[in-house]
Amino acid sequence: MALQVNLADFEMARTLGCGSFGRVKYAKYKQDGKLYAVKFMKKHEIAKLKQVDHINNEKRLMAQISYSFVVNMMGYAKDDHFVYIIMESINGGELFTHLRRARKFSDGQSKFYGLQVGVAFASVWRSPTATARTSSTAT
Repeated sequence: MALQVNLADFEMARTLGCGSFGRVKYAKYKQDGKLYAVKFMKKHEIAKLKQVDHINNEKRLMAQISYSFVVNMMGYAKDDHFVYIIMESINGGELFTHLRRARKFSDGQSKFYGLQVGVAFASVWRSPTATARTSSTAT
């Protein structure tokens, strides 16, 4: 389970990418020197686009996942202006970036990525937290 962290424990570096709510930056954890990706999301944009539940669910789901083929969340933080999700830093880029660049995956690539997504979902649904949550909402 990911823990709330102090953002002051990280040294922010370059921007990796930008999105609807903010940006993702490289950050070095001062205590051990490891690199992470920190997702900065603007609270006012989240509220304006009525995505509060979506972001809360993203954080909750990411906190439950520990799987080698999914970027895992290491922690989270918030202040008056932003919500931050601290994740593993994985070289290679986002799947949709590769798809956009290629415009179309080969059959082999599609099967590979589809299988990885399916196995990741199966891993989430096998977790005791997900099972307990779905059982209690099934009534």
